Amino acid sequence: MKISRCAGLTIVFIDSMRIVETKRLTIREANISDDDFFLDLMNSNGWLKFIGDRHIRKTADARAYILSLTEHYRNHGYGLFAVCDQKTAQPIGINGFLQRDYLKFPDLGFAFLPTIEGKGYGYESSMALLNYAKNAKFFSQVQAITIEENERSKKLLSKLGFTYQEIIQAKDEALLLYSIQL
Repeated sequence: MKISRCAGLTIVFIDSMRIVETKRLTIREANISDDDFFLDLMNSNGWLKFIGDRHIRKTADARAYILSLTEHYRNHGYGLFAVCDQKTAQPIGINGFLQRDYLKFPDLGFAFLPTIEGKGYGYESSMALLNYAKNAKFFSQVQAITIEENERSKKLLSKLGFTYQEIIQAKDEALLLYSIQL
């Protein structure tokens, strides 16, 4: 186990699983045991309305999605991470970076269970991951996308320091593109 402290964060490396801790959260790689959480999250009203239906209907579907995340970790060295409550160790959301074929830089993505929205977890986990990426010099810029109707995401991106760039077309959908320099 290796422990590193920088910018007020504790970063722990355990068996190549990156973990970033904040006051309230542990951010770790997703694993197969998170299948029920992913099933709930990806079928929540917010996910379906603002991210889209990924056809995750049973545990096996959730596990296949998690395996795609672990493949992204292997291929890129980063991905979407499970955001867990430190007190319970239970996942409450996801946050991290995706490399999308239609974006030049990694995309910051996040989603949380409806029961914990509005409590600052999106901001806390996003700041931790952006600081982690900046201090590790993973990338010089991060982008983010959302749809016009997603007011919460637009507000959070602005609070994080992202600036609106333009509307882009991706997969027959108009997306608002934001970016931030690290």
